[in-house]
Amino acid sequence: MKQPLPYQVRRLPWNSATTADIMHAGRMRHHVQGLVEIDVTVARQRLRAHQARTGERLSTTGWLAFCLGKALVEHPALNVHRLGARRFVQFDDVDVMMLVEREVDGERRGIPLVVRQANRKDLRQIHQEVRNAQQETHGPEDMVVGDRASSHWLGRVPWAARLYPYVPKWIRGLFWRFLARDGFAAQRILGTVGITAVGMFGRFPGWPLTVGMHTVDLAVGSIVRKPGIVGDRIEPREFLALSVLVDHDLVDGAQAARFVSRLGELLEQGYGLEDPDAAG
Repeated sequence: MKQPLPYQVRRLPWNSATTADIMHAGRMRHHVQGLVEIDVTVARQRLRAHQARTGERLSTTGWLAFCLGKALVEHPALNVHRLGARRFVQFDDVDVMMLVEREVDGERRGIPLVVRQANRKDLRQIHQEVRNAQQETHGPEDMVVGDRASSHWLGRVPWAARLYPYVPKWIRGLFWRFLARDGFAAQRILGTVGITAVGMFGRFPGWPLTVGMHTVDLAVGSIVRKPGIVGDRIEPREFLALSVLVDHDLVDGAQAARFVSRLGELLEQGYGLEDPDAAG
């Protein structure tokens, strides 16, 4: 009797070509990367209090998008895309691309979702948008769910997801180079800022290192409990590891530093979580 082989040969995930192309295109940008550590003890206390009170677990990634929208409205010079060789376009609205984990063909995968006008939405609206995307179950041609204003481009063009991996790589490369120079197309397809929440898939100490296609990209690591200084005392605190990528071609160092400082303030004070019932 023939014994079964002790291995499996499987097809690459349908979105692997897109991921590889984005990573390659992102390496062509002149990103400066900062590794910061944010004390999110207050925010975590409020999130836990809300869950204990209502039984609902608010989306931490959604809260980060909410804070990011606020910080970029206050520092609009970073909410930009390149437009040609010598110009850039600055957007009034903050469109946040993030990864949400949802079921595709029976497997859990990180799928991109663009939350449009995050700066005009409260935390409750963003949270619900993220949860709706996570709870849907679709095939590979449906990348993202939700209303049309919040969907990703491949979700709006189902056949593109199926055909994209079979397009020659050099043609796909032309497409991403086009996006790198056409800020309006980049905004429609990628949003204006990106969040990669690696920490939501597992706990690990340290900072995730990534590349991105936005002027500002955040890579979110895990939240780790360790000693911190509060006043003159040392006490247990919860710290979020956050990597911040900023395209130095479009943003100078002083602007980037002020933006990161403000984002850190919002996260540390638990912005938007003051009223757990209103959540925003």
